[in-house]
Amino acid sequence: MRENLTTEEESFLAKWLDGTISDATLKELVSEEDFMEYKKIKSGLDLLDQLERPVAPTFNSVKSSIEQKRNLKKTQQSFKWGLSIAASILVVLGCYFAFNFEEITHETSYAEQKTITLPDGNTFIGEFKNGVRNGMGIKFYPNGATYTGCWVNDIRHGKGVKNHANGTRVEVEYVNGEKII
Repeated sequence: MRENLTTEEESFLAKWLDGTISDATLKELVSEEDFMEYKKIKSGLDLLDQLERPVAPTFNSVKSSIEQKRNLKKTQQSFKWGLSIAASILVVLGCYFAFNFEEITHETSYAEQKTITLPDGNTFIGEFKNGVRNGMGIKFYPNGATYTGCWVNDIRHGKGVKNHANGTRVEVEYVNGEKII
């Protein structure tokens, strides 16, 4: 490249760098060798412009990206907590319904008259006192058999009748839950 540029050549260079004239126009006005050198200068000036740009927008962009990732992690963590709480509630409700038995209560002057369905599928209709079977009652088994008799403190005690599903009837007697007849 020539070191001594004329005023006219300097103005072409300034206009080209400014974008006022195109590459093709500058190429017609200067030699091929000068044009190639001017292109190198323009590349260097473009790099310098990029380096001199303010850092704040780039920093803010990076900061914003990091903040978005943090918010995403917080959202995911909140979702996991919510899911854990929902699962716990389902387990508690499942246990409640699995171990809860149906109960109908009728109070008398002597004891409560209740109908309950036990978790094993048996149904009991009879007298309860202090929350346990006390007095006469009928226990219905899922296979169709029944036991009618007396309970004391939730244990069979006294005379009763066992009706089997096949129709046979057996009179029995219990003492503290032990069958003696």
